Amino acid sequence: MTIQQKPAKKSKLKTWVIALICLIVLAGGAFTWYWFNKPLFYAYYYNAFYNPFKPGDKMYVNEWMVDKNSAKDYSRYNLSLYRMVRPLNGDEVDQMNVSMADKILIKKDLSSKKSYMIECGWAVSTDTLCKYKSAFVGTYSESKIANVKIGDNNYFNGVFFAVHPIRKALIRENFTEPPSGYAYDDTLPFYLGVRSVKRQDSKSFREVK
Repeated sequence: MTIQQKPAKKSKLKTWVIALICLIVLAGGAFTWYWFNKPLFYAYYYNAFYNPFKPGDKMYVNEWMVDKNSAKDYSRYNLSLYRMVRPLNGDEVDQMNVSMADKILIKKDLSSKKSYMIECGWAVSTDTLCKYKSAFVGTYSESKIANVKIGDNNYFNGVFFAVHPIRKALIRENFTEPPSGYAYDDTLPFYLGVRSVKRQDSKSFREVK
């Protein structure tokens, strides 16, 4: 008597169909994640393959801020330093000198806030760097991928380099208060944008009057 094999074939086909559907779902999920997190992906990629610094390395500002030939239009340009601001926590809101109703509204709004980088009011004077004929701005300690805010609730991911700036070139511009509902994260250092610095010193400097 001949045994029919059709059920086994159908079962095998069903397994392949289920596997194919799973692959399509996974591929679709991966594509969706990449599409919505593309800036974050690029930030990690840039930091992994194009960050030239190691902890303890010296950082120098780019030529366009100090070079006598390319920096003519940037006289007295100050290189802004960044700090991280974070949403207030509940205890900090409770200590605010506002009404209980306002505190409830502030706490309700905290869930929509994210930490991000802002210019903090401290900067490096490029005039001072030119005066001392060195573009050395400080030593590198680490990199950080952080949010940068554009508009009310739009964020994109950027790469920042933590720096221990040299004191002789450090200046205080107008102090920047944290935005409403935020506080400075005092556990974090100063940061510079990655496009502002390089590994080599400049060869020529503009004259400082």
